[in-house]
Parts: sequence; C-alpha cells; structure tokens
Amino acid sequence: MNMKSTILRFGLFSAGLITAWFIVYWGILGVRLTPENCDEGELLGWLSIVVSLSFVYFGIRYYRDQVNHHTITFGRALGLGLLISLFPAVIFGLLDLFYSAFIDPHFIDTWANIQVAKLRSSTPAAEYPQKLKELKAQMEMFKNPFLGWLVMFFTVMPVGLIVSVISALILKKKPAAN
Repeated sequence: MNMKSTILRFGLFSAGLITAWFIVYWGILGVRLTPENCDEGELLGWLSIVVSLSFVYFGIRYYRDQVNHHTITFGRALGLGLLISLFPAVIFGLLDLFYSAFIDPHFIDTWANIQVAKLRSSTPAAEYPQKLKELKAQMEMFKNPFLGWLVMFFTVMPVGLIVSVISALILKKKPAAN
C-alpha cells in the first residue's frame, strides 16, 4: 500500500463514519431540528466531525508504521492528514445538501427562526436590527446549494487541520541514525 491508497482508505473510513452518523441520526432515529434540540444537534454534529477525523491519526500512523518503515516527517504527516480530511469535509457538505433538499426542505427556515429567537433574547435592543439584517443575509447565502456546501466543507476542514497538526506532532519520527 502506498501513500495514495492510505489516503483513500482512511479518507473513506472517515467519510463512512460521518455518513453512518447521518443515517442513524437523521434516517433511522428521524431527528428533526426543533428549538428544543438545536443545541444538542449542534453538539452532536461537532462530535461526529471530531470522531470521524480520528481516522486522520490512524491513517498517519498506519502510513508511518506499515508503509514508510516507521518514519515520517511532520510535513508529510500534515499533508497526509489534510488529504484524509478532505473526504469527510466533502461528504459532510454533500450530506447537508441532501438533508436540506430531500429530508427536511424547511431546515434552513427552521434554523433561521431559531437563530432569530436566540438573537432577540440575547441582543441589546439597539443592536438587534443590524444583527437581524446580518442573519438574514447569511440565510440567503445558505439557500445557494454551492455556498451551503462550501460552508459545511469549511466547517470540517479547520477541525481537520487541527487534528492533522496534532497527529503530525505526535507521530513524526525520524529515521534511526546508523
């Protein structure tokens, strides 16, 4: 197995895990967004991202130990981790598009209404009109499928960067001196 197949293997594992979470949470359990479960759903979403990105660590470790003779530089480990992270990032964006289009077509409006209620209760009256205007502009952006995908993609990639840096720092190993 080489670097490309390691990236593919662990990237697909990571994407598969985030897809399985999607199927269980939204498909099998049928959870839909409500004001009562909004914060819980957001927390579970972040948790699914972090757990699926654990395959970055395992992919780097596998490559170092099984493919590259127990050595890897920080740079190569970081690159490997970022490439593995692309898989769940792309899939997370696609799953969000699928969910918004087919499972809960009113998701964006429901989410916007919940955010407006939170904004109303937490924002000083003088700042509320401006904050509401900004929120409405954001909601219009989310209605564009490509921009919605892009936002979800860039929700996952910064976490992937952090996991990749930490994994690269932990796993970097220079060849033994002769």
